[in-house]
Amino acid sequence: INVASPRVGDPAFRKLFDTHMPSALRLVFDRDLVPGIPKLISLYEHVGHEAFIDGKGNILIDRTPIERSFVRGGDTSFSCHLIPTYENGIKAHMERKGEASFLQRINQAWEKIYEKKDDDDKDDVKGVKNYNNQKRNEGETSAAGGEEHGHERKKTTNDYPQK
Repeated sequence: INVASPRVGDPAFRKLFDTHMPSALRLVFDRDLVPGIPKLISLYEHVGHEAFIDGKGNILIDRTPIERSFVRGGDTSFSCHLIPTYENGIKAHMERKGEASFLQRINQAWEKIYEKKDDDDKDDVKGVKNYNNQKRNEGETSAAGGEEHGHERKKTTNDYPQK
């Protein structure tokens, strides 16, 4: 699945891509400016099946030329290219289809994943700090031993307090 993609290749590329990825889906929000570029239609083409979605949650798959002509919300806009716009269209579609509870479960799963990731990140930071402190303590121990035998070592950044 790709979201809001411009035309990406010439006709030969499109044919090769569609042959190897026959179920590829390209999500396009109504009035999104980016999927319409570049305008040199004969040089660049879209790949995959189009899933056209609007703000009310209506979705059309592989629109016919007539649908392309008549099913448009108005002038194109860069603001329609933003991810929240796509999220709102998908959410509206799921609510229309009675899948609001499924959407809630997805959101809860994402929240758990991100909470766990935040906890893991905090553990990673603690681990790095512990490792650095351990290495600094080892350096101080070896420095003390070396100085006892008349060897002086140069100070390093580890010898100074960390902020």
